[in-house]
Amino acid sequence: MLLNLNQLRVFYMAAREGTYHRAAEVLHITQPAVSQNIKSLETYYGVGLFHKVGRSMELTHAGGILFEYAERIFEEAEQAEQAIRELGSLARGEVRVGTTKIFARYLMPSIMTAFCERYPAISVGLDEGSSEEMVRSVESHRNHLAVVGRMDYSSRTRTQHYRRVVLTLVVGAAHPFAHRGDVRWADLEGQPLIVRESGSGSRRAVTARLAKEGVMPKIVMESGSVDFIKRYVAEGRSLAFLYEPDMREELGAGKLVPVPLAEGELTLETDIIFLADAYKSPPVRAFLKVLEESATAAWSVLPA
Repeated sequence: MLLNLNQLRVFYMAAREGTYHRAAEVLHITQPAVSQNIKSLETYYGVGLFHKVGRSMELTHAGGILFEYAERIFEEAEQAEQAIRELGSLARGEVRVGTTKIFARYLMPSIMTAFCERYPAISVGLDEGSSEEMVRSVESHRNHLAVVGRMDYSSRTRTQHYRRVVLTLVVGAAHPFAHRGDVRWADLEGQPLIVRESGSGSRRAVTARLAKEGVMPKIVMESGSVDFIKRYVAEGRSLAFLYEPDMREELGAGKLVPVPLAEGELTLETDIIFLADAYKSPPVRAFLKVLEESATAAWSVLPA
């Protein structure tokens, strides 16, 4: 049988207060109940815990040892209760957030700032990678939540739509498409195309739309480096679909040229994902609230 914590608490209070009577008052039980709980402990372990000296009680050697352990146990229990109360009141805790590289660069700084100003006692960690990597990071409990390009999620994953992001078709200034008003998806047939790395949400959106349109461009390369993709496209070697905020400098300098699509822009849906257990955490719910507030905000956080 494991040590009965109720009986241990009765013993601890009796030892701390010095009499069964005062222990009964503190615990709001009867004095015979105090006596019975302590007797049960003594009987089970085969040792005496108290002996009388005149009208007072003193701990035996065994009682002294048990009291030292009981004192530590209940001090730890009190600290544990305080810690849990602080978590509930957002006076302490942590949130680990995963996201894609573009959101880490352009969106998360303002969100992190807003959260930390509102909840200064909560520590926040930011992890970045492809959408697929961030989904796995949530499923493996490395991160509490993540903002990712829409993927296929497991049944354990809870999702909440975040926002729609536009992917812009761009070419180098010397490319024939740079001098046309717009192009159709069919015009991309056989064209050289550079795409993001495997696991990227934007790559998934591009390839899904190409398949839907029945178009097969020539994928010449894949890269996880947006800087490399921009330079490669600017040299006139291929087309690419990129986030407009990631290429504002190149667009302003005329190194890259946006190409409108006649059938309408290509968009990527993004989601907030988390597991049910993570949602039980008040700091996680607080961060989700800040994310929800930013979901419909303009890209005002992006550099001009």
